[in-house]
Amino acid sequence: MRNREIRRIRERNYPPEKDRLHNARIAREAGCSRVARLAGSSLVALAALSVADAVRAACSPALQTIALPVAGPIVSNGGKIQITPFGIISGGPDGVDAFACPITSLSNLGVISGASAGLFAPAGIGVANTNTITTLTNNGAIHGGMGGIIFSVGGAGVANGGMITTLTNSGTIGGGAGGLGILFGGGGAAGVSNSGTITTLSNSGTISGGVGGNASHVGGAGGAGMSIAGTIATLSNSGLISGGTSGVGRSGGAGGAGLSIGPDATVGSLANQAAGAISGGAGGGTLFGGTGGAGVSNAGTIRTLTNSGTISGGAGGSVPLEGGAGGVAVANAGTIGTLTNNGTISGGAGGSALHASRAGGAGGAGVSNAGTIKTLTNSGTISGGAGGGGSRAGGAGGAAVANAGTIGTLANSGTISGGAGGGDSLTGGAAGGAGVSNAGTITTLTNSGTITGGAGGGGRSRG
Repeated sequence: MRNREIRRIRERNYPPEKDRLHNARIAREAGCSRVARLAGSSLVALAALSVADAVRAACSPALQTIALPVAGPIVSNGGKIQITPFGIISGGPDGVDAFACPITSLSNLGVISGASAGLFAPAGIGVANTNTITTLTNNGAIHGGMGGIIFSVGGAGVANGGMITTLTNSGTIGGGAGGLGILFGGGGAAGVSNSGTITTLSNSGTISGGVGGNASHVGGAGGAGMSIAGTIATLSNSGLISGGTSGVGRSGGAGGAGLSIGPDATVGSLANQAAGAISGGAGGGTLFGGTGGAGVSNAGTIRTLTNSGTISGGAGGSVPLEGGAGGVAVANAGTIGTLTNNGTISGGAGGSALHASRAGGAGGAGVSNAGTIKTLTNSGTISGGAGGGGSRAGGAGGAAVANAGTIGTLANSGTISGGAGGGDSLTGGAAGGAGVSNAGTITTLTNSGTITGGAGGGGRSRG
């Protein structure tokens, strides 16, 4: 009950990220120049009147080179923008804006950052696009601004509401931290927020969500590494994509998801390479632990998900009174066509309760399905997270595969194992997690590998 009430409070105070980014843009445009205003609602009106070509014709493409510290935003003129290793763009509030005119090539070797939120202004975005960016290449750092007191949510590192043909990152892209709050901390922002279309996104660097803001009552939620409300045709990761850790409060906020895919979003191909890692952020808290974030949270459509690296849920918060639950590694409430695991998928560990007579958090599942997975093939390792220890009760171990929806075919030639239960001083420990827990439909299950339950807390086999 306490967790559901906290969730309802947070939903009232923090609207969906897509709406926050849209509202932030409107607020910024209210005080911007005529050109910037054209990039917002006026551009929509112009498009409706079929004069978008006239707007583009007004652009004068020219190379913009940033080689020294400058104040942003750098506004696109239809040409290239390049930032050298000594170039620094400090947001005003955004770092780079592509609204009225497209960008043919944006290349960053320096630093692009959004401004921190002001008293009556939202946090700035590192790179904001509602037009077209043909290629965005980052070998430096792109960061969103920190949230404030009124506009408490941080700014995204890259926010796309238009089209990006190719986004390549070998540097750092980070969402801004949530603002500090008296009762509720602000939410961290996404490293990359996409409500438009990205044809190809390749990451060999780091994409991370912002940390949640601290507060006296409820800490802010961590931001998603990537928040997807639109379409990404091909996403390849050989670096790190991670959710932000939650803020600290009496009750901890939830850690951010590594990848958060919304109900109307589509990812054609998601490939996590052997060197790649996708992880949820850790839950926080001072008395009650927050839940760890999911590695991949899908409420939309993923046509193909192939993992050769590591996908993991975030750890639950370890606190005196009640440990937070570990995050799920792959949480599906939508549709996944094919999920192929050749690497490691592991649920997050539950947080421990440090005070006498208190309970540890449950471990997160490796794969939790409440939607549809047509084919799940495992030749690697899928495991549930360990439950947290507690003086009164340990947390239960997480299931390796927990199904409440539909799985067409589950074929295992690797290892599927439930997490160990957490220990406690009263009962000897909690139950270990199941190898495969099914409350839905699995049409075909074949196993030529190993499927086992987790050990009970205190070493007793109870999975």
